[in-house]
Amino acid sequence: VSIGDEQRPLARTLAHELREQGHTVAYSLRSHGVRKQFKAAENERAREVIVLGPDEVAEGRAVIRSMDSGDERTVELAQLRRS
Repeated sequence: VSIGDEQRPLARTLAHELREQGHTVAYSLRSHGVRKQFKAAENERAREVIVLGPDEVAEGRAVIRSMDSGDERTVELAQLRRS
């Protein structure tokens, strides 16, 4: 989930990298609001969602939200890229 359009290129790159590692990743090619992105993740039955906000990205981090519980944890982007 990209909070703003500025995070979309990173989201696209991260999705590609995670797919290369064997993860299943859904990513919209169109720009949608945050609510619509979460709804799409729910419809895809995603277990977790990576949230890329401007503050987190500036710090080299992302938030991973569990779609079941709503729990969130912060991870380093470098950690995601090698997971």
